[in-house]
Amino acid sequence: MTTYPAPTRAQRRAWALKKQDDRARAAYRNSLPQGIRRLEALLASAESPWHAEVIQARIAQVREQTRYKIERRRSRTPEQIARDQADVFPDGHQVCAGCGRRLPVSDFPRDLGRRSATARHCHDCRAEHLAAQAERENDARINNR
Repeated sequence: MTTYPAPTRAQRRAWALKKQDDRARAAYRNSLPQGIRRLEALLASAESPWHAEVIQARIAQVREQTRYKIERRRSRTPEQIARDQADVFPDGHQVCAGCGRRLPVSDFPRDLGRRSATARHCHDCRAEHLAAQAERENDARINNR
């Protein structure tokens, strides 16, 4: 049986300080908001380098979780997508976030990053939005000449 020397007082103190710091980091990290934009705003006004480090670690963690969730959703089979749509829209209809009309799910573009695999805006609202965006970009291009 191997015997190990007892830790020194300095080692025990270092372990206690690390444990205390880890607990403080966890408490602060758990008090942070979930959204990346809010975290980035907090990062700009971080009280100290310690706070900034914890916020940056949380931003990296949220980005990784989001990337994993989107990858997982995009790799679903058509059967899984149909099952998820049936869970989210049991009657097969969705309310458009743009015009507020209740339309069949087939009237919405695909968005595999979302659980329902359908976009929030119907085809008509999406077309209006894209036309307005193209017009704004065209106006900006003309004004910048």
